[in-house]
Amino acid sequence: MARLLTGKGDGAGNGTRMCTSLLLRLAAKGYSSGEINRMVKDVFEVIRDGGSFTVAIVNTEMEGLGWPPSVFDESTFDMIVGLFESELGFSVVSHTVN
Repeated sequence: MARLLTGKGDGAGNGTRMCTSLLLRLAAKGYSSGEINRMVKDVFEVIRDGGSFTVAIVNTEMEGLGWPPSVFDESTFDMIVGLFESELGFSVVSHTVN
């Protein structure tokens, strides 16, 4: 599934629960809190200017930043995008790519 990020949208919401779920999910995969913090910042740098992204595209960009191959699965990437929507007001449109 491709996502089109269009930048900041209207207002930020409460992402505390989503942030906690993301932290627990990544910690269960063996990442430290410092690594998770850096990971989220790196994803933000990859997608901040908007565009069309898939998990594969983001994983490739993250690998170029020193992360292991396929660092994200679809669910983890969805959580990060949801966090950006909630806390940073990003507007995301999802499209199914055949």
